[in-house]
Amino acid sequence: MFQRINLVFLLVVLLLLGACGGEESEERWTRAGRAKKNAALEEARRAKAEAEKILKEAEEAAAKAIKEAKAAQDEASNASEVEEVLDEGAVVGAQKTSVLSSGTEAVNVAGKWDMVFEIPGKPQKRSVLIKQEGAKATAMMGEHEVDIHLDGSAISFEIPQKTPLGTMTIDYKGNVQGDDILGIFRLPRGPLSGQNLQWSAKRN
Repeated sequence: MFQRINLVFLLVVLLLLGACGGEESEERWTRAGRAKKNAALEEARRAKAEAEKILKEAEEAAAKAIKEAKAAQDEASNASEVEEVLDEGAVVGAQKTSVLSSGTEAVNVAGKWDMVFEIPGKPQKRSVLIKQEGAKATAMMGEHEVDIHLDGSAISFEIPQKTPLGTMTIDYKGNVQGDDILGIFRLPRGPLSGQNLQWSAKRN
C-alpha cells in the first residue's frame, strides 16, 4: 500500500518537473526567437539606411552632373556669341579697311607741312613732306621714315628722337581739319612725362 502511494507521489513529482522543464524550454525558445527577430530588424534597418544613403548620393551626383552640363552648355553658348561678335567685327573691320584703302574716307594729308611741337621753353619746328596712297602715308622726319596711320580725320604716328635723356619713341596723335592739324603728344620720360603736350601743323 505504502509502496503504491510512494510510486504515485514519484510519478506526480516527475510530471511536475517535466511541466516546469517544458515551460523553461519554451521560454528559452521564445527568447531565442525574439533575439533573432530583433537581429533581423536591426539588419533591415541598417540595409534601409545604407540604401537611403546610396540613393541620396546618386541624386546628388545626378544633380551635379545636370548642373555641370548646363554650365557647359551656357559656356558653349557664350563662346558661340563671342565668336559671332568677333566674326561681325572682322567683317566690319574688313569693310572699313576696304573703304579706307580705296581712299573714300581717308583724309588727304599729302603735301608739305610745317610742324610745331610745343615743348615748354623749347618749342621745336620741323618741315616734312608727306606722301600718301589711300589710307597709307609716310614722311621723312629727320633720318627716320615714319609710317603715318589715318582713320577718318584722325592721324597718328611715332618718331624715335634723341633727347638729353636718351633716345625715346614719342607717340603723336591729332585731328586733321583741311590744311591744319592740331594734336597732342606725351614724353615717356623726364620731368614732363605723362603731360599732354600740344603739336600743330599747317600745310603750305
